[in-house]
Amino acid sequence: MLKQICKNLVHRKMCTLLTTAGIAVGVAMIVTLGALWALVPAGLAACLLVIRTALEDKTLQAELDGYKDYAARVRYRLLPGVW
Repeated sequence: MLKQICKNLVHRKMCTLLTTAGIAVGVAMIVTLGALWALVPAGLAACLLVIRTALEDKTLQAELDGYKDYAARVRYRLLPGVW
């Protein structure tokens, strides 16, 4: 069981890192290329990723033993100091 918890926690941290980096790179490319109209779909995609993360967190708390304790210790899901 401990092995599964560790595996899921590492997976969670990597997904968080990749999601946050993906949002940042996407916005940076749009601004750099001057395609400001593309911020609309990029904003929608970012909102969907945040919703997905919240739903995933809720599911993990309900179904994975030990995740509630982990979530209580680690307050931020995507951006440190923000959420």
